[in-house]
Amino acid sequence: MLVDSAERVADVVVVGGGVMGCATAYYLAEAGARVVVVEQHRVGAMPSASGASAAIVEALAGNPEPLAQQAQLSRRLLGELAPRLLEATGIDIEWQRLGTIRLAFSSREADMLRTHVARLYGDLGEESEWLGAAELGRAEPAAPERVVGGLLVPSSNGLYAPKYVRALAAGSAALGATVLQGVSVTGFETHGGRVSAVQTSEGRLPCGQVVVTAGSWTGVVSRWLGRALPVGPQRGQIMALAPAPGQPRVAHVVHGPGGYIIPKANGTAVVGATHEFVGFDARVTTYGMKFLADLALRLAPGLETASVKHVWMGFRPNLEVDALPPVGRVPGLGNAFVASGHGAIGVTVSAAVGSLLAQLMRGEEPEQSLAPFDPAKVVSG
Repeated sequence: MLVDSAERVADVVVVGGGVMGCATAYYLAEAGARVVVVEQHRVGAMPSASGASAAIVEALAGNPEPLAQQAQLSRRLLGELAPRLLEATGIDIEWQRLGTIRLAFSSREADMLRTHVARLYGDLGEESEWLGAAELGRAEPAAPERVVGGLLVPSSNGLYAPKYVRALAAGSAALGATVLQGVSVTGFETHGGRVSAVQTSEGRLPCGQVVVTAGSWTGVVSRWLGRALPVGPQRGQIMALAPAPGQPRVAHVVHGPGGYIIPKANGTAVVGATHEFVGFDARVTTYGMKFLADLALRLAPGLETASVKHVWMGFRPNLEVDALPPVGRVPGLGNAFVASGHGAIGVTVSAAVGSLLAQLMRGEEPEQSLAPFDPAKVVSG
């Protein structure tokens, strides 16, 4: 049972142990803060988005500039984080450079990729190369024969999301943080425009600051603060395929109409994903499996003999208004912060968000401005 004593006062209580919460906790603990992470389930497990992310870490060409810049910062930070986390925790997050190929199934799609999309990558300083059908076939033997070609972006990376989140949690703990798993937040105590304690299923946690990184549950949790944020669940079903011995394997991240395939270090190819608004329905469905199987055969027919190793799901934190994901101080509360609503790109930008938010919470000027993500733009109440 947690007790109300000066010895147990946390500098920061992090509500939610997904990728945003654990990244923020890591950077805060690294700076010397006394951090407590409260996670209602297991870190890196279903039904969180972190446990079901394909974890494609690539340039977000075509996204609003603030998000694109965060993605670029995340890739740099992850290149530094991966070896540090391995040394500190023994967990290999399987950080690898894969490259992305965006497939074109028609001359119109090819023209769009070769001109408009290539320019978008160029604006971010990313190189790209057009592969004709023959070149594409050599680069990706599992790809469709009828494809016109594809745009190769060599710089894309991948990692294994559950290991990444667990490594962040373990790394935070190694730096002195406390990670509580299987503990639910049930409310907050506020006085004079500040949060004084977090109420949990195991007792109360007095705190100096609180940060809400509750993923798809952010809409619920934020209402307990009297500051409702429009974030709710979107179910994403995802599938891992194991190619048969001697059969073609996918070597790059392959994007095409409807989704993607990404190779993993264990030899599987992960196919995703559905985008379903079904509330907190955590089932894996026949529809989901058919959608994913059809997508896999459309993007990489060479996988037709692959076995289905695993089908699972997670709830993405979906921002229900047209705005950038809220990251920053909760309006009207001097010591409450939030980072949520990133949908399918949470892992992609997580290292940057965690680092920038930790800087803001320490009273520093963030390396990149968080003004475009001001929660006041979307909060109600």
